Amino acid sequence: MPNVKRKIVKIEWEDACSHNEDWWPEDKISNEGITTESIGFIVKENKTHITIANSFNDVELYNGILTIPKKYIKKKRIIKS
Repeated sequence: MPNVKRKIVKIEWEDACSHNEDWWPEDKISNEGITTESIGFIVKENKTHITIANSFNDVELYNGILTIPKKYIKKKRIIKS
């Protein structure tokens, strides 16, 4: 595998909440997001977003890709640099 160094990060962020089951009464519908924790290799980062992946291989193909808007991030910690 090529000597590709990727930082590993743990991100706690506010995610959207979806109610996908049939019909819901109003008093059972949440009007708040949920706090989510994600861990992955940093693939890309700019001023507004961070993209992580849970896996990458020796030809630099990525899997389990997640892009998170930075305005939704509550905490970010580098686990390995």
